[in-house]
Amino acid sequence: MPSKSSFLAIMTAITMLAACKGKDLEEVEPKRRFISFKMDGKVALSEQSNRAYYTPGNITDADPDNDQAQILITGYTYTRDVINIRLAAPGPTLAPGLYTNSIPGNLIAMEMHPDFELLTADEDYGNLAVQVLDMKDSVISASFSGALVSMDDGSVRIITDGYFKMKYQQAP
Repeated sequence: MPSKSSFLAIMTAITMLAACKGKDLEEVEPKRRFISFKMDGKVALSEQSNRAYYTPGNITDADPDNDQAQILITGYTYTRDVINIRLAAPGPTLAPGLYTNSIPGNLIAMEMHPDFELLTADEDYGNLAVQVLDMKDSVISASFSGALVSMDDGSVRIITDGYFKMKYQQAP
C-alpha cells in the first residue's frame, strides 16, 4: 500500500495534469460559439449554428484588391433568421479595434424569416460599430451595435447589446 505522502503526490500530479489540459483546451476552443444581440427589444441568438472564415491580406503580389484582411461571420438564429457580419481591415491583418460601416467592406446583413425581409448596414445604409475585443488562437470576440435599414420598406431596426465569440478558420 502506498504511503500517505506518495498518494498525495500522485493526486497532486493528476490534479495539475487535469488543470493544465483543461486550460489548454479552454484557451483554444471557446466554450460557446455564438452571436447574440437585441433588436426591437427582443433577444436574437445564434448558438453553435454559425461559422467564421478569415482571409488575411496578401501584400506580396501585384493585386491591390486582395491587400485587406477580412472575416465573414454567419449564423442562423433559433427563429431561422440569417445573420452575416463582414469586417475588413485597412491592412493585411485584422486586429482588435473599432470597425464601422463607414469603411467599405464592413457590414451586417440579415434576412428575416419567414418573409425574407433584408436588413442591412453597409457603406450606403444604416450604421454599424463593431469593437473587436480579442483575436487570438483562431478565436474572435467582439461587441457590436447599429441601425439596420430594411431594403423592403426603408424602416430602421436598432441593434443593441450585440456580442459574438467565434472560432474562425482560414478561408480557402
